[in-house]
Amino acid sequence: MSGGMFLMRDGGELVEMRESPYDSEDQLQKWLASHPNLLAGDQVDPEFPRRWLLVRREAGVPGEEDGGSRWSLDHLFLDQDAIPTLIEVKRRADTRIRREVVGQMLDYAANAMVYWPVQTIRAMFEARCIKESIDPAVCLASFLGESEDASQFWTKADTNLQAGRVRLVFVADEIPRELQRVIEFLNNQMQHAEVLGVEVRRFEGPPGTEFRTIVPRVVGQTAEAERRKRPGVVRNPETVSADDLLKLLENAGGPAQRALGERVLQWADHRRLERGGTAVQIMFRARDAAGEICRVLGLRYEQKDLKPAQGILTLRKDMLQRTQAFGSEDRWKDLLKRLGDATGGHVLRTDGWFPYIRLDQITPEQLEAVLMVMDWAIEEVRSH
Repeated sequence: MSGGMFLMRDGGELVEMRESPYDSEDQLQKWLASHPNLLAGDQVDPEFPRRWLLVRREAGVPGEEDGGSRWSLDHLFLDQDAIPTLIEVKRRADTRIRREVVGQMLDYAANAMVYWPVQTIRAMFEARCIKESIDPAVCLASFLGESEDASQFWTKADTNLQAGRVRLVFVADEIPRELQRVIEFLNNQMQHAEVLGVEVRRFEGPPGTEFRTIVPRVVGQTAEAERRKRPGVVRNPETVSADDLLKLLENAGGPAQRALGERVLQWADHRRLERGGTAVQIMFRARDAAGEICRVLGLRYEQKDLKPAQGILTLRKDMLQRTQAFGSEDRWKDLLKRLGDATGGHVLRTDGWFPYIRLDQITPEQLEAVLMVMDWAIEEVRSH
């Protein structure tokens, strides 16, 4: 057993927690399926934390065209960029974790990219949802939010498979040093695929107590591999340019809407906000006092839910509510009230995944008022 950790109780009392082995490999597999955040998406990619959509447990992998399942992958996930993520779970007590598991995973990946068309992956996802009495469309929409529709997501998954953009993850209660070296080597050598290890350690309190905790940790990343495979290089090859986005806005709402978009871009440059994006959106990002990135606002061409298509400003609720500045419900409601007041109280829509404002429903004066509120919000983020 390795060293322990300590739980601080009210009053400052420290309770020593000692590492405890899993009763079975299946136990860890079940927890991963029900709590995908154990895969530590914020450690896999701190700038763009990964979120996980479970496709299937025990996903069959064929070894030939139109063949039956030759192997069984422990878990198949997709992240929010539709990157297939293959998971193989082993306990440290299993001697196969040092060598055999590497060949096993490479077999899975090589054959999955050849014999798993995206239609197969989608069918596995839908079958898993139906088995669990979940509507697949609702499940996927909840995962995606307003970022894109289902057809775009599955198209992106197909593109990733064909390009070899996959993620191979070895999960264990402890990653042996030998396996970590192999992970680092593969991660540096592979151009598109990402190879990682995730330790999911379990700790228990003294006998007779009910204290339990699970601590995930990503191992095997290297600075060079992270640089080559960062979102700007691999995950977002279709980020829209400012000029192209302005053309989309002009097509949707004429010169007036283009002018609003130009003002938002000008404002973001003046505030020295970093940019990211997708094929239809530019996102503006600020950093808090600790240097953590927060996407605060998006300028987007929306064609899925708005007919006809329109330009919108989206408030990044998911990121803002993770900050100290707007983590409390009262602070979040205060921000929404200020934005509502800036637009006359009826333009800000808060019924979706991300609150948004349609550009065709605000005047230039109202936009200036919105940007003044966002000036305040950004300063709050930066000062906390």
